[in-house]
Amino acid sequence: MERMTFTAECENGVFVLSVSGELDIYTLPKVKQAAEMIIERGVRSIVLNLSGLVHLDSTAIGFLVQLDRRLKADKGVLCLSCLSPEVFEIFRVTRSDRLFKFGTTVAEAVASVSAPGAEKPSVPAR
Repeated sequence: MERMTFTAECENGVFVLSVSGELDIYTLPKVKQAAEMIIERGVRSIVLNLSGLVHLDSTAIGFLVQLDRRLKADKGVLCLSCLSPEVFEIFRVTRSDRLFKFGTTVAEAVASVSAPGAEKPSVPAR
C-alpha cells in the first residue's frame, strides 16, 4: 500500500493538486517533481487539496513554504484547501498558518486564486 497518492487536474485555469496519505521526507519527492513540472509549464496558480492528508512533517512544510515563495516571485499564488482540523493544527503550532492562503473547499480556494486582488480565504475551523 502506498503511503501517499496524488492527482492533478486543471479547474478554471487553476491547477489543483490533491494529496492523500502522508506527506513527509519519504513521499515528498513525487510531489516536488509534479510541482516542478506544473511550474515549468507556466502554471502560476496552484491549489493543494489536502482533504485526504493524514500526516505531514517539517520537510513537507518547508517544501510548501518554498513553493509558495517561488509562485509569489512569479506573481503566482498557492492556496491550501480542505485541511482536517488535525492537519491544520500542525500548521498552527508551527506558526506556518500565517504564511499561507487557506480555503475551506477546493471551489473557494480556486475562486480565491482566480480572482485578481481576492481577499484571503477563511481559515479552517480550529
